[in-house]
Amino acid sequence: MALNGETAYLAGEFAGGNRFTARDLADTVVAFDRKSGVPVGPRLRGYINGVTVADGRVIPFGGRLVTNGHERVEVAEVAGPAGFTPWSADWPWRGAPLFFGDLGVADFARGVGNVSVAGDLLVVRGAATGLSGPERLAAYPLSGNSVPSRLRSQPVGANTLFTWDAMSPAPAGGYVIEGGFAAGQTAGALAVGNATSVALPLPAGPAFIRVRPQGSTDVSNEIVAGCFAPPLPPTALTTTLNGTNLSLAWTAPSGAVTAYTFLAGTTAGSSNAATVTLPGTQTSIGGTVPGGTFFARVTATNACGTSGPSGEVFFTIGAPDPLPVAPTNLAAVVTGNTVSLSWTAPAGAITSYVLEAGTGTGLANLGTLSIGATPSLVVPGVPAGTYVLRVRAVTTAGSGAPSADVVIAVQ
Repeated sequence: MALNGETAYLAGEFAGGNRFTARDLADTVVAFDRKSGVPVGPRLRGYINGVTVADGRVIPFGGRLVTNGHERVEVAEVAGPAGFTPWSADWPWRGAPLFFGDLGVADFARGVGNVSVAGDLLVVRGAATGLSGPERLAAYPLSGNSVPSRLRSQPVGANTLFTWDAMSPAPAGGYVIEGGFAAGQTAGALAVGNATSVALPLPAGPAFIRVRPQGSTDVSNEIVAGCFAPPLPPTALTTTLNGTNLSLAWTAPSGAVTAYTFLAGTTAGSSNAATVTLPGTQTSIGGTVPGGTFFARVTATNACGTSGPSGEVFFTIGAPDPLPVAPTNLAAVVTGNTVSLSWTAPAGAITSYVLEAGTGTGLANLGTLSIGATPSLVVPGVPAGTYVLRVRAVTTAGSGAPSADVVIAVQ
């Protein structure tokens, strides 16, 4: 048995019952729907030893066909259940003829016993003469494919570029790219001719995309394009001050981001000072800022929505002290439900520290805690769970860069 997507191919002697009664059905390949067990398409008949599948290519082999006084064996390729035709002595290998025996490629006079695929080679093993004769081994390149293959995607601006490897030979009616909102579903289709790439708008949600030849039900591999959820928040938001010139930078979350929004306000969590939308390729912002204290954060957006905010930082334009650098050597000790933290203070007049806690690297989605100027903290009664922690130092100029993360597990 060989599997190709939702189709199962069975090779063997089918006889008896209501479905297979004629003797000429012996050594037949039959295609079944693997879920329902219902035969699909015509049977492939003729003394066939077996069938294998490689990258969507259905390859039956065997045949014991008598030519010039001895038995000769063929290997062939079919595009799928709809491509099954009666076995014949001149049935070619699809796209690159492979014949055995009299046609001079290799002499497998008695029969092919096994066909397998190794990388981009078709490996054939069989007997040269008689049942006890020596065996032959041959390898042939798998040139061309009977379905589009290696479908992949990449974002290009607001679009997604879909690319695939061409069939060989090319389909007469060109290609159709199709997709839906569940695996195997078809909610829409677009004919693209003989092109092997097409740029389409980024799906608003996860879309399951495939490519097939026009008029065929055989499809390429299926990929998921678009997004499953809004992105995670940006991380490691840092501030640099030089007089009244301000620069902020952050680390992008994993996955596609179509835009960032920079938010700043005069109180924590507010955005009354600035709301700026930036392209998804930009991870910094800067400019001249009037005097005052401001609180800033950044969100990320993709086609599925907008993330929560990054950890918030604040800065004071015109403060006498510089922004502090990141604390170092953050360490944690967990004793029961008590977490003890310590770190090395940066240089400068530190007025306090901010502890950030999240569920992942750089995240502060579990909250922030303002603590005193002592570079240590003991937190009793922590609920069970895994936490990612970091600290920032604070001066009169604002909060500085975050320390390296430390991960703790409370049982």
